[in-house]
Amino acid sequence: MTTLTLHPVDTTEHFEFPHELSGVTPRSPALSVLIDFVNHEPLVIDGWMSAVDAERQMRQSHTPLRIVVDRAGEFIGTISLEDLCEPNLLRHVAAGSPRDAIQVIDLMRHRCEIQALAYDDLRGATVYDLVDILRQHNLQYCLVMDSDGHRIRGLINASDIGQRLSGVNLSAAPTFAGILAAIRHYETH
Repeated sequence: MTTLTLHPVDTTEHFEFPHELSGVTPRSPALSVLIDFVNHEPLVIDGWMSAVDAERQMRQSHTPLRIVVDRAGEFIGTISLEDLCEPNLLRHVAAGSPRDAIQVIDLMRHRCEIQALAYDDLRGATVYDLVDILRQHNLQYCLVMDSDGHRIRGLINASDIGQRLSGVNLSAAPTFAGILAAIRHYETH
């Protein structure tokens, strides 16, 4: 048995954060910005949760995107704060649904509507390559599939990339188009 000793923390000044969260450049490997579900548990939400409750939960936890699962815990889609916006709720209310009866499944992007990148394709790509392809498709988020396409391996999102890029000035909420423009500006100056 190993003897452990407790130490006072009164002289501790700051937290240590993973080094992987900083120092990303446009030339960094694309995998460096992947939220890999092998290492990080995906944030999921039940498809039958009330849309109003889901929106409140996502705002409180500062998570702009969740993976939607069915009652068996299987992937059925994604839901973003944009999907849960007031105009989308009002469309359902106007169609006769009581506001409190609108569920995540009514507003989510179903998996048949979602495209994803392959994990193996990201191995040789850079952050710049990744941002460029996602800008071309006007995406804020992108799922990443494993090699055989049967599992969702991870997630890439514009906000994370925007926060982690070193030396690139992003003043507004990042989009992949905005990130790409900022990278191009950064590289020419």
